[in-house]
Amino acid sequence: MGRALVVVVLYISSRQAQGSSSPLLLSTSLNSSEEKKTKMAVSVLSSSILLLPLLFLFSLASACDRCVRHSKAAYYTSSLTLAAGSCGYGTAAASLNGGLLAAAGPALYRGAVGCGACFQVRCKDKKLCSTAGARVVVTDRARTKSNRTDLVLSSPAFAAMARPGVAARLAKLRAVDVEYKRVPCEHEGKNLAVRVEESSRAPNELAVRFLYQGGQTDIVAVDVAQVGSSNWKFMTRDHGPAWSTTLAPPGPLQFRVVVTGGYDGKWLWADKEVLPRRWRAGEVYDTGSRCYIFLTSSIAVCPYPLLPLLAPPTSNPENPSSLSRPSRHPSNPENPSPLSTEQPERAAMAEYDLTARMVAHMDRHLALPLLEFLQELKVYADAQILQGKICLLSGTNMVDYAMDIHKSLHGTEDVPADMVARRSEVVERLRSLQDAVKPIVDFLSNPQLVQGLRADKQYNIHILQERHQIGPYQIEALYQYAKFQFECGMYSEAADFLAQYRALRTDSERSLSALWGKLAAEILMQNWDVALEELNRLKEIIDANSSSASPVNQLHSRIWLMHWSLFIFFNHENGKNGIIDLFFQDRYLNAIQTNAPHLLRYLAAAVVVNKRRRNMLKELIKVIQQEQQSYKDPITELLECLYVKYDFDGAQQKLIECEQVILNDPFLGKRIQGGNSITVPLRDEFLENARLLIFENYCRIHRCIDIGVLAEKMNMTYDEVELWIMNLLKSSKLDAKIDSVKGTLIMTINRVNVHEQMIESMKNLNARTYMLAKSLVDLGHPAAQEAVR
Repeated sequence: MGRALVVVVLYISSRQAQGSSSPLLLSTSLNSSEEKKTKMAVSVLSSSILLLPLLFLFSLASACDRCVRHSKAAYYTSSLTLAAGSCGYGTAAASLNGGLLAAAGPALYRGAVGCGACFQVRCKDKKLCSTAGARVVVTDRARTKSNRTDLVLSSPAFAAMARPGVAARLAKLRAVDVEYKRVPCEHEGKNLAVRVEESSRAPNELAVRFLYQGGQTDIVAVDVAQVGSSNWKFMTRDHGPAWSTTLAPPGPLQFRVVVTGGYDGKWLWADKEVLPRRWRAGEVYDTGSRCYIFLTSSIAVCPYPLLPLLAPPTSNPENPSSLSRPSRHPSNPENPSPLSTEQPERAAMAEYDLTARMVAHMDRHLALPLLEFLQELKVYADAQILQGKICLLSGTNMVDYAMDIHKSLHGTEDVPADMVARRSEVVERLRSLQDAVKPIVDFLSNPQLVQGLRADKQYNIHILQERHQIGPYQIEALYQYAKFQFECGMYSEAADFLAQYRALRTDSERSLSALWGKLAAEILMQNWDVALEELNRLKEIIDANSSSASPVNQLHSRIWLMHWSLFIFFNHENGKNGIIDLFFQDRYLNAIQTNAPHLLRYLAAAVVVNKRRRNMLKELIKVIQQEQQSYKDPITELLECLYVKYDFDGAQQKLIECEQVILNDPFLGKRIQGGNSITVPLRDEFLENARLLIFENYCRIHRCIDIGVLAEKMNMTYDEVELWIMNLLKSSKLDAKIDSVKGTLIMTINRVNVHEQMIESMKNLNARTYMLAKSLVDLGHPAAQEAVR
């Protein structure tokens, strides 16, 4: 399960410390002249997929920071290699972690975002290695040919894993099997520091590199402003811990840093300025603050995914905090979810709910419609749903919505003081972004100027910079502004800006991140045709990177893609074919079996309702059998009863349960308003086709069938079954006849003529012979011979 990241914001300024608090939401009206209120929150950078290189599980650490991973570790004979590593710490690297350094593979390096991260590494050879292992800090990118080597250590770090007196023996192995996990960094006696890079030119050109970053954190955004000013300018990441801007205000300067880590967010103000009025290149300045202090003290008040929040009450239905996790196997009677006996109907609906599993692989904004669906059906108590929404919204800018939910949840019109206190900060961020993107937005709003652009991105960047003074800073600001709009719920504007950003950006990773954001925006706007195009484009990129990306990254990418695709496939007119085509591809089917077996529910439903794809049933049944210990529900069990156990009584019971599963599933139970009635098309389609499957299988093993018995097996009345069979006979779907006197259905046995079988076999043999002969002729062609050579 992927761990979604919650933003923690650290203020470093000359203002007095204000204490700490949880990252609540606040309401903001942009100005009095605007009638529309923008919904926003202070969590400027959250778990939105628009920061995909950081949080779309492009690394093992992002996937599960606290999980233990297994790999190989090698070492450099000279520690100078790591001290002069690609993270750019230079001579400062020698003072990091006592020289216990490491170079990280792509999964941990994450395009230099992983610089400064700490890992506890322990080798598995118990005879040579200690049980404690060694703690290392990443200062370089590993350049190894093997994808199985995640870490290359400095020689002191490699020796630190050994038992006393056997370091030399361990060094002779050169590479060892290890297990490791990310741990908080502890730089004893060191605060977070800022080194002004040599490329800086006072007063406006400022480049900084962060040193001694504590905790288990990643810096994802940096703003700078003059001390005492609220005019913040955001900085652009150059590489790893290095950030720069050409619009720095005159000193003294304060910084605000957005970091990801932990499960809760807190604000912290330092009590002194960071850069003096006359800062100098090459100098290191102490911020006076440590990330480690507040990140390790964070409490998991509002975890995401929302597993504890989306579970039925255990004892007291009136107390929404009395919650438990749903069972891993919801259909396993030996391990049921603890359900309240006072709410049997709600408990029955929640038994097979997959929301807690689904949101772990979705953007927060995509999870909100699922909670809306559950709230409408009252699958859970309102207090649980409202609390879940607040958890989701805490990482977005949709604050007006969150404030309304807070009022409903607590039955009050009062808003917490923290919400009001953060209003100005959100407005400042918005105004800062608007100022930064104004030149490029004005350009993109002019159709005549846009027509002058070409397909060549490098040409476009050159023209923008030369003729319109629009450089990388403004292009990067467009991305940040699009993300801000997305977090405010302005999906249309976000989609447009992201599309324009992708047309200008040459960075493939950031462009991929923008593509994920645009896909999410199109889904939320219900533009299913456009969303399907973006989905296919994203799939092509993921599959094309299969040779360069690590297997774990590919696995997570495909799992997220399949979860997001459910919104499209169950709303697009050709979605039933699309989901079968995608999920049955080997790589995606392997991903389902590895980490998302619950997706078999949707694949099974699509196969059942799609008569033209019944040829996939055999493979589907095979996968369902293989995964029955990991996942099963009435839909998968229905197919198992029919095609494995031939239990028609069991199938009839499962068909009744299938109806409830479909009605309470956000994707399968889509409602359509028609006049004064509401229909669930997929439920009707599924029940019709499932009954046909039961009927077909029952008829295969019976020549004379009692219609009354058949009615019982299909959970229908005698008249309904008789009418249904007559319709099948009229449509030529059934070769049989009804004996009205005896009340039986007599199946016609069609025996294929042996001569017809021979003729059909000869046709197939002839076709194969033709293709073989054609291949031989093509191979004899001179051009083909040259290709073979």
